[in-house]
Amino acid sequence: SSKEIPAEQKEEFIYHIQNSSEMLLSLVDDIIDLAKIEANQLKINKTECSPVKLLKNIAANFEAYKNRMEKEHLEIKLMLPNEEMPFRTDSFRLKQILINLMSNAVKFTENGSVEMGLLVSEQRKIRFYVQDTGIGMTNEEIRTVFNRFERTKLSEEKKISGTGLGLAISKSLVELLGGEMWVSSEPGKGSCFSFELPYLRVPAGIAEQIKETKEQSYNWKGKTILIAEDNHVNFDFLKHSLELTGANIIHAENGKQAVQAISFHPEIDIVLMDLKMPKLGGLEATMQIKEIQPYLPVIAQTAFAMEGDRNRCISAGCDDYITKPINIENLKAKIAQFIDRKTAWQTNKSNNLQSTNATENLGKANFTIEHKNKDVDL
Repeated sequence: SSKEIPAEQKEEFIYHIQNSSEMLLSLVDDIIDLAKIEANQLKINKTECSPVKLLKNIAANFEAYKNRMEKEHLEIKLMLPNEEMPFRTDSFRLKQILINLMSNAVKFTENGSVEMGLLVSEQRKIRFYVQDTGIGMTNEEIRTVFNRFERTKLSEEKKISGTGLGLAISKSLVELLGGEMWVSSEPGKGSCFSFELPYLRVPAGIAEQIKETKEQSYNWKGKTILIAEDNHVNFDFLKHSLELTGANIIHAENGKQAVQAISFHPEIDIVLMDLKMPKLGGLEATMQIKEIQPYLPVIAQTAFAMEGDRNRCISAGCDDYITKPINIENLKAKIAQFIDRKTAWQTNKSNNLQSTNATENLGKANFTIEHKNKDVDL
């Protein structure tokens, strides 16, 4: 008979399976986006966006990403203006572009730093850039770097993962947003990818409303939030952000612990569920939690952003979902929609039970009166 696989080796297999799955999903996403761009079917949805807040959130998530890449020594730098600088653009696509550039910068940089920043030029344009101290490129490689499936010779030699689609898609997205992208680089010294977008400022009144909304304070003292997250950097970020609301935080490092926590801690008011965890995945854990407490709200956290993901989460029992990198204000707004639902359900259940008991007692009383009347008649 075959020997049982050691626990450490199982964890290693799971890690490689997850990484391979992420690469495959990323490739599928890129191909879908590329197909939409070629067919002129990719929709741009311009809304009010706070680029400073967006870059801060992306940088926080890449602090965790560099650890996964075993590059803890890399420094993630941010160069940001003092003001929020709200403007109109497609926030989702802007985030996608910056994540592509940051991901490449971390992958191709062994030592030094990766810097992300923004500034406003005199031509009423807002400029974003990602600069690294990585391997750099030759002039010939610069000329073809935005071609589809194009990979540098050095990336092939060093076996750096990638499909060669990210930069082509990013450049196309920038152009769809009304801007342009370019790169400067020198072999052995690093690269700087930059792009400019029209700086369509948000009117002052609306900007103040955005600021007030983003700075909205929440008082969740007495509430308990379960965070199911296997990445300790991500957990620390969420814990620190949500503790400011006064909420009590409970941590589960995998789906199995999350299900157990629901049984041991009936005071939990809401669950933040990472989908990709060891031992038991987030969707499977959610289904088990809903069997224990059907009305306990669950918000899924996912690194995926495909259109079918929401349906997949809702089908498993999740009440909502939020994509990574997480905008903490958006997360708080989602939590606020659900955190009182369990209490409301329990109150309603209690009132219904009292009403049922009162009706039963009234029925018993009527029966006694009728019974006594019959006795009198006899």
